[in-house]
Amino acid sequence: MAKIANTQALTITRQLGKTTRAQESSTRKLASGKRVNSASDDAASLGISAKLNATIRSRGQAHRNANDAISIVQTIEGSLKEINSSVVRIRELAIHSASDTVSNNERELMNLEVYQNLREIDRITESTEMFSQKLTEGEDKRLEIQVDKGSGKKDRIFIQLNNLAQSTLALGIDDVDIKSQRHAQHSLIKLDYALRAVGESVAKMGAMQSRFTTAISKLETDVINGKQANSRITDTDYAQETANNLKEKMKEDAQSSLISQAHNNLRDVTKLI
Repeated sequence: MAKIANTQALTITRQLGKTTRAQESSTRKLASGKRVNSASDDAASLGISAKLNATIRSRGQAHRNANDAISIVQTIEGSLKEINSSVVRIRELAIHSASDTVSNNERELMNLEVYQNLREIDRITESTEMFSQKLTEGEDKRLEIQVDKGSGKKDRIFIQLNNLAQSTLALGIDDVDIKSQRHAQHSLIKLDYALRAVGESVAKMGAMQSRFTTAISKLETDVINGKQANSRITDTDYAQETANNLKEKMKEDAQSSLISQAHNNLRDVTKLI
């Protein structure tokens, strides 16, 4: 009889240990808000969650890359607009000089302003840079912006810097002068070409900014969807887990009581022997 009582106590003790571990696991889930805290909770879900987290973080960085790219595009666009303003002013002066309503002395004075505007265009071209790269110098190069998690071309957007050349030489207006009526009239053709070239570059930058904005919007949606999917996999269902925790606590209390009773029975049997 003593042996039976002792076996019962050991069995209940093992069950109590199992119940205690289950109750501790349930408490951890409630405290952390996570259903999966370690591989022992759900190895498959933990693996899926790890992949989702990697994707979410990668797309988060891609989102920052795209925002940086918009800053680059806006810098280029701002420079181009300043250059456009200078070309417009030079053309305005050329129109004035092409008229017989001004004297040669006045043309000389206006040509000084033309010269200063031409030098300002070249200064903007030389000084505009970001991340140690000159952005409007017109070299045959491009910037690659990683805008998604993969390694393929579809995950990158390219900003072509060639054909954005906006120096006076590239625009064909480096030798413009309006010191005479004839020179002023001939300069209008060059200035019209320059305005078209600058306008096309501004339009390209506007389209590029729109593309990056779309990429950012998609990344934001992807990150939100990824976080929601990860949440469904790993987050605790508080209602269900609270019920589980209460159930395991009640089992633990009952088993503790049974162990205590089993020990008392064992002592009684021992006394009888």
